[in-house]
Amino acid sequence: MIRLVEDVDAVERRYLEALNLCFPGWGGAEMFDWCFRRRAGGPSADLFVAEEDARLIAGTATTYRRAFRPGRGEETIGCMTATWTLRAARGRGLFPRMIEESRLLADRRGCALLIAFAGAGKASRPGLLAAGAEAVEDAFLTSPGPPAPSAVAPEPVRVDEAVANLATRAVDDALNHLLYSPDEWRGQIIDRPVPVESWRLPGGAVAVVERCGASDRLLDVSAGGGKAFVAAALEAATLSASFGRRLSAYTLEPRVIEALAGRGWERSRSWLYLMSTDAGPVDRDPWWFANGDRM
Repeated sequence: MIRLVEDVDAVERRYLEALNLCFPGWGGAEMFDWCFRRRAGGPSADLFVAEEDARLIAGTATTYRRAFRPGRGEETIGCMTATWTLRAARGRGLFPRMIEESRLLADRRGCALLIAFAGAGKASRPGLLAAGAEAVEDAFLTSPGPPAPSAVAPEPVRVDEAVANLATRAVDDALNHLLYSPDEWRGQIIDRPVPVESWRLPGGAVAVVERCGASDRLLDVSAGGGKAFVAAALEAATLSASFGRRLSAYTLEPRVIEALAGRGWERSRSWLYLMSTDAGPVDRDPWWFANGDRM
C-alpha cells in the first residue's frame, strides 16, 4: 500500500490537499517546491504515499542534507518531514511502516542516520519511539507578550552580507551540524516561501528573521551558542517588539533554555529524533541546528 513516488508532479496536487487538511495552512505550490524539489547538499527529496481506492490516505517525505559528525566526518543524512495520515486512516499502523520505508531508502541512499523533529503533543512521538528512535529534547521559546513598546528599529543587512556572516561561519566541530555551500545556505535560510529579513543586532551579530503570522521566528544568528545566543535572542526580541510582535527562538542547549525561560520566555517542549538506518545504536553526540535548518 505504501509506495515511493516516482512522478512527483502526478501526486503534488493531491499530496498538498491532504497535507493542508491535516496541517491547516501548511502551504501551497511554492512551499512544496521549496521543501521537496530544492536540493541542499544531498539528493532531491523522496516522497512516500499510501493509497486506498485511488485516494491518498497518508504520506511522508525524506529530505537529504550534508552533515559533519565528530569521529565520522562529512556524510549525508535523511530527515523525515511533512508526515501526515488522514483521520479516517489512523490506527492502521501506516506511520510505523512509513518510518521503515523511509529508513530503508535512506540506507540505500548512503545515509547512516535518519532524523525527525516533532513537538509535544504530536501523534508521531509514540511511533518514532517504538521504531527505536533516540529522543533529544529541544525547545521553542517565545518572548514575553504583549511586547513592550520599543522605539528601536532594526538595521537591515544586505543579503550578500548576511550570507558572508552566516553561511561560512565556523561551528564547533565537537557538535554534529549541517554543512552548506553559501548558495545552499541562502536557499535554506533566506530564499524561503515566506518573508525573511536580515537585521544587524545592537551587539553586532547578524540575525535572519522570518515574519510568520503574528510573530517572528529567529531562523539563524551569527552569534555562537550559550550566552552569546541568549544575548542575540534578547536583542532580536527587542527589535521584534518595535513592530508589536513576539519572537520565537529554537535551541538544543539546556543552558539557553533555562536562561530564556528564566527571563519569562514561554517554553514549548519538542524533540529531535535520531534513528540509525541499520536499526543499530545511535551516536548520542550533541547536535547543533539553527531554527531555519529544521524541515
